[in-house]
Amino acid sequence: MNRAGSRIDFRYNFPPPAWRQALLERPNRLAMFPTHHQDYYLNSGTTVLTFARNLIDVTGSPGLDGKVVGSLYVDVSVDAFADIFNRLTIDRHDGMYVVDPDGWILYSNKNDRIGQRFGAADSGDYRYVKQDMPDAGWHVIGEVDKDELFRKINGIKNTIAVVIALSIAALVLVAIWFSNNLSNPIRVIIRHMARVESGDFDTQVQVRSPDEIGMLARGFNKMTDRLKSYIDKVYVAQIKQKQAELTALKSQIRPHYLYNTLEVIRMSAVANDDEEVADMILALSRQLKYVLDYGDETVTLADEKSNIEQYFKLMSLRYGEQRLAMDIRMSADALNCRLPKLSIQPLVENAIYHGIMPKSSKGTIRISAVIENQKLIVTVDDDGVGMAPEKLERLRARLYRDAERAEPELQENGGIGIKNVHDRLAALYGPEYGVRIHSTPNIGTSVRLDLPCREGRNEP
Repeated sequence: MNRAGSRIDFRYNFPPPAWRQALLERPNRLAMFPTHHQDYYLNSGTTVLTFARNLIDVTGSPGLDGKVVGSLYVDVSVDAFADIFNRLTIDRHDGMYVVDPDGWILYSNKNDRIGQRFGAADSGDYRYVKQDMPDAGWHVIGEVDKDELFRKINGIKNTIAVVIALSIAALVLVAIWFSNNLSNPIRVIIRHMARVESGDFDTQVQVRSPDEIGMLARGFNKMTDRLKSYIDKVYVAQIKQKQAELTALKSQIRPHYLYNTLEVIRMSAVANDDEEVADMILALSRQLKYVLDYGDETVTLADEKSNIEQYFKLMSLRYGEQRLAMDIRMSADALNCRLPKLSIQPLVENAIYHGIMPKSSKGTIRISAVIENQKLIVTVDDDGVGMAPEKLERLRARLYRDAERAEPELQENGGIGIKNVHDRLAALYGPEYGVRIHSTPNIGTSVRLDLPCREGRNEP
């Protein structure tokens, strides 16, 4: 009786002759018979594998070569294979076969092939994959329909192709969008640059984003503003230069006329034996020539000294030698230093009018020049009326302010000339150079000029 409860059919010729012959040929080996139906059981439709082995009496035999006393047959249901194959995902067009060493199909998902010999299809429509089972000697063979296999592969390829096409389209759209957002502002800037090239400096690029393009647009706008400002300055400067050239041409004509006229007057005074008038005219002529000379902007201290002597000569002739005296002491090396023209004369003029003239007695102006630590130090001292401390402080405070705002009180205190000299020196040589003032009431005033000692021609 089997597990299903079916009884053996004793009318069946069991075992089949082929089984018996297999056991006779290999009496000491396990025999396995391909998948078959249990026809030798009544009402049994079970498909099984049969394993058989001879029962050998080994009594008195040293090995397994004893007498065969019987045979054992064991049927194994192929349902065990079905449980395993059901866990696999196998297409209905594909096949899976378990084949014994003799080529018999022990189990397959195609039930009609079970129990038959395995043979590959001749049509070439299938591909076969074989895996050995070394312990049992069986083989597992997979049969794959090429059309179904490539259909799946083609489906995957089509899906990949669609994804790639969509990705390319998305990339193209992104590239177009990015190109438009990047190139359009640049094109706008290029058009505005073309306008600037044609001379339109009023053009402005609209800044729409804070990114690099926006920074470029803001930089372009700043550049056009500065270019316009610089061009306006250069244009105005050129106009002023032309006006200055015209003015210079006119001024060059006028001094010659003035010199010639003064010379005629002086010669007339000489002819009339009026030597004092002739000397005054000569001193004035030299003064005017020195002041109106359009040559170098800087002169040597020796030239400035000569101009001061001519100026003092005029002042002596006007006020008399009983009122004015001058003492000039300049070192020889200092005479070669250059300084701006008319740097000392305003200080001498200021000392005469605001220091010595208000006093009743004679006054003396002392001018000295020395070189200390590569600096030219010029001092103009007078023994005039001096200034009160509060007046001196106001003059010092206003000396370094804006000239237009300080002009009324500076003019009242005689400081316009000093202010101009100080501003010229500070502008040419730096804020550490300029004018320093000291004064004591009823003692006098001392004005000191500090500037670098530089030699050479027209060197500021």
